[in-house]
Amino acid sequence: MLHCFDEPLLSRPQRLIKTRHIHSQQRSRLYSTCAAVSSSSNSTLSSLSTTTDLHDKPNKTRSFDIPPPARLYGALAIFNRTDHVVLSHLEEALRLQQAEKAWQLFYLMTVPYHHCTDLYALLLFAQELTTHPDVIAMRQQQLDKVATYVEEQLGQPKHLFIESISRRPIPTYKKFQQALRRKHRILAWRYYLQLLEEDKLAAPMMITRNRYLKLLSLLMGTSRYYLKEYRRQAMVHKVTTQHEGIPCEYGRTLTAEAIEWIAKIYCQYDHERPKLGRKLVKEFLRQHPEPAPDTIDELIWRVIPYDLRTAQMILDTMHTRDLIQNETTYCNLIKAYSSQRKYSNALSVFEQMLSIGVTPSIVSFNAVLHTFAKQGLTEQAVYIWDTIHSRQLIPDAATFSEMILCFGHSGHLKMCLHYYHLMVQQQMQQQQQLLLMKKDTTTTTTTTTNSVVTPNLYTFSILIEAYGKRNDLRGVLKWFHTLLRQGLTPNEVIVSNVLKALGKHHHQHNMMEAVQRIAKQCMMAGIKSDTVLYTLLLTLQATSISSTISRSSSSSSSSSSSTIDDSELNFVLQSHREMLAKCVEPNAYTYTALIGLCGQHGYMDTAQQIFDLMQQSEQHQPTTATYCAMLELCRVMNQKEQVDLLLYDFLVQSKSNGTHGNRLWVDTRLRNQFRCYHGC
Repeated sequence: MLHCFDEPLLSRPQRLIKTRHIHSQQRSRLYSTCAAVSSSSNSTLSSLSTTTDLHDKPNKTRSFDIPPPARLYGALAIFNRTDHVVLSHLEEALRLQQAEKAWQLFYLMTVPYHHCTDLYALLLFAQELTTHPDVIAMRQQQLDKVATYVEEQLGQPKHLFIESISRRPIPTYKKFQQALRRKHRILAWRYYLQLLEEDKLAAPMMITRNRYLKLLSLLMGTSRYYLKEYRRQAMVHKVTTQHEGIPCEYGRTLTAEAIEWIAKIYCQYDHERPKLGRKLVKEFLRQHPEPAPDTIDELIWRVIPYDLRTAQMILDTMHTRDLIQNETTYCNLIKAYSSQRKYSNALSVFEQMLSIGVTPSIVSFNAVLHTFAKQGLTEQAVYIWDTIHSRQLIPDAATFSEMILCFGHSGHLKMCLHYYHLMVQQQMQQQQQLLLMKKDTTTTTTTTTNSVVTPNLYTFSILIEAYGKRNDLRGVLKWFHTLLRQGLTPNEVIVSNVLKALGKHHHQHNMMEAVQRIAKQCMMAGIKSDTVLYTLLLTLQATSISSTISRSSSSSSSSSSSTIDDSELNFVLQSHREMLAKCVEPNAYTYTALIGLCGQHGYMDTAQQIFDLMQQSEQHQPTTATYCAMLELCRVMNQKEQVDLLLYDFLVQSKSNGTHGNRLWVDTRLRNQFRCYHGC
């Protein structure tokens, strides 16, 4: 298939990575349980063997250096992202105040003194902005390492270097954001007043609607014991009058009364009182027979994340009163229903929009296209495409991307390529119009530089994902190379889709080693190492181990089964430790992958303990994927009573889940579990 694995990837001498110690007292019970998996296995899980390339150009030795990421060869050499890192990338990260990216790039090059001072000041600034003890400790370690580098490599004593650093002053707006994040009402109000004093004209426009609604929620949610009613009313009045008539980023303008009403409703949902929130919504609709479209648009936008049914009720009430609403109101509801896989409801909203006389723009058609694309309904998507052209609307980058997404879901790669070529043709035509407009000043055209349709990262991520689903690795590499030729920088979504495509071929020699190297190269080159990327690495490794166990069990030979040891679990546990060390918070899917891995390696008690702690957690509640993972483990262990309890618990939780989003759903895997054990 590919000649990239003909190179001896695993023949280089190995070297151990010294992992950063995680303070157990600063971790939750859920974190500590997962971290304890490594200690319950054999001694090989205490460290990770990593391949290094002895032919790489050596840098100056640093006492705190981690090994450089292992290289890739052949067709996969394009993923050696660290080869393209130069000093200007570090300068850009420092200028944009991207502390984590600047820190990653710091490892890859010899850094001049003035860049070290800038990096130290940025890390110090980032440390002062956070309140989480783990993040503070991580930043302090980074600061110490920068000072150590300056002393060892540049000959400047630590104390002189630290004294030369000029601290960046924390802007009042950052302090205001920090107080809101900590839900500290007194500090938030103090910094709000300070912002108004610093610039009375610009401050009301600089403070976003999200911020001042969060402030109003804190004020309205405070008990009367701590904040007298007359004082609260005066504070609320000051905020609402300051921001009256100022449009938000979406162009919605509100009156002071509308801001107060929306803040009251938002406060109830923000403080987890949905019944009171619905009651206030009904009272608002009763007292305001003809509210402004911007008010309804903003109200629905604030209610959607908490109570989609109530948001739909608000729109239905406006329709019964024959009141036409903003187009963005319908688009927001369509997107919300699509994200929860309620596609028929999304189309019903679009029908409501047409029935009341709202003329859809390309934005609305893109929202409907996305609904069809997620289901792979190509005929309906083509009908919308034809409708767009019949209305003489100009497709934008999102329109082409959604068409590619639709045919990618259905596996029609030729049609994906067709719409990509149409996109490029439109781009060339619009660029020619711009050139003619520059040459002839009398020519009038609506085409601007910003309106030129150009394939973006979202487009290429869809193409890479589509070719990966069809197991076309050559296509995946081709589109990644095309992305680079276009001058685009891959992000974490692009990298995740590439790793998914390669992970499907985990049975091939050295493929999982290549996946690990690509991930390490991209992380070291400054690509954001977020929860999704780490969880994907865990999931891919779990799939690889599961397939290995299945093949070994089918061979029914003791010699082959003995080759399945904990060495494959080594990378998974190291990735989890690295994730915690970087203060990247795991999510429910991360722990779902760990549950599957623990069960596959015989740590059934640990898997059950992780699941129990997830049920007790507020932020990491089990999803349908978690229940399926536990059901599969119980089925393998022949624990039928536990299977019955899990199925019953799922039904109870799915009914009580209600308005809390799409955490639980019934898919094919779960239906098979019900059929398997209950014959229904």
